[in-house]
Amino acid sequence: MTPLIGEGRMSSTNEQQEKVLPTWALWLILLVVIGGMTFAITEVALRVIPGSWSSSFFHTYDPLVGTRYIPNMTGTVVHEDYIVHGLSINSHGYHDRERTFEKPEDTLRIAFIGDSFTSGMQVVDEQNVTRRMETIFAEKGYTVEVLNFGQGGFGTLQELLTYQEDVRKFSPDVVIIGFLSQNDMINNSKEFEILTNGTRRFMPFLVKDDEDGWELDPTPEKVGSQNSLVLFAKRNFATYRFLWPYKHAFVSWLKRDETVEEVPEAKEEEQNPHAYAYGLFGDPGDDASYLLAWETTEELMRRMVQETKLDRVPLVVATFPSVAHMEPDPRGTLEEEFGPLPENFDIDYPEARINTLSERLGFLHIDLTPGFRAYRDQEGLERPYFSWPHDGHYTELGYNKAAEIIVEELLAENLGALIEQ
Repeated sequence: MTPLIGEGRMSSTNEQQEKVLPTWALWLILLVVIGGMTFAITEVALRVIPGSWSSSFFHTYDPLVGTRYIPNMTGTVVHEDYIVHGLSINSHGYHDRERTFEKPEDTLRIAFIGDSFTSGMQVVDEQNVTRRMETIFAEKGYTVEVLNFGQGGFGTLQELLTYQEDVRKFSPDVVIIGFLSQNDMINNSKEFEILTNGTRRFMPFLVKDDEDGWELDPTPEKVGSQNSLVLFAKRNFATYRFLWPYKHAFVSWLKRDETVEEVPEAKEEEQNPHAYAYGLFGDPGDDASYLLAWETTEELMRRMVQETKLDRVPLVVATFPSVAHMEPDPRGTLEEEFGPLPENFDIDYPEARINTLSERLGFLHIDLTPGFRAYRDQEGLERPYFSWPHDGHYTELGYNKAAEIIVEELLAENLGALIEQ
């Protein structure tokens, strides 16, 4: 049959199109396959080679306090100094065994609120400070629960908000705040947080208003933080966890210019920002930034006392020493790392100031530093003393010593009578 005019040309064109489409499809399939294989190989390699990316992703965004642990989470923390398996978060979102709102009969309940030193994710669950306190109380014949409300990165404001929102529901008999002078005054100051981190972290701040009063600067909204796909990737893919710090660093770099006017003037000097921040360890003199950071910290302490008094619950502030507190020459050691420190530097100033504040506001201050130093000298401990070599958090020895001192101090004070009831 004779083809119609143009039919042969159309057939030829269709054949060319049929050849082109499969070629593009082939390239697309090839790219997908190569990308999938690369991802699979990277994922397997990162799972085999231990590193920070091997750690479980325990944290999630919280609009009130900024970040908190994911409820009912169980996982592993990997660090160059340690690998801790089986860390568990209870249904309330805290690094603790499961607790009920109702207190068990004939049991005294202590609520311990703090940051990562209280949470203790650097040791197995049974060795953090609260679990060790429970064990020590039991060995002494007391039935005491010590609930762990520690969250990594918390400052005093977040601890206050945690008391108001969560701790109160558990009706504790005693409340302990874990205070770490190494970073808590920084955590309480918006400008020092920006100074030392390069940008504002997702956390709330108590700030001065235009009338010299106080107002809450809430946690910024974190868009997409609860996206189910992002959460799934965080929890299940080592590749995502490997890339996450780089993404965080890039975002922080982008936001540096947005916050430059909010940091102390010393940021523009040649002095290391961390060295400048160590001026918080000393009489602030007339430095407005130091004065405001300490004023904010003391206002937060006052509010915490006010809240616990409303519930007729004794408040205790336990101050944790850092590695620098254990050094024979704290100034010399820190200057080797950060350069010249401010002239007013005194490693023990924060603890002395909090002790004075405790007398004025009416809370019990337990300073762990003297007990740590005494044990250091007794046992001849060398650097890093009670901490890990590359991580300032405590080892099992540090958490155990902290628990021993706190229990002894509680029993020695008027709280001992309450515990013995």
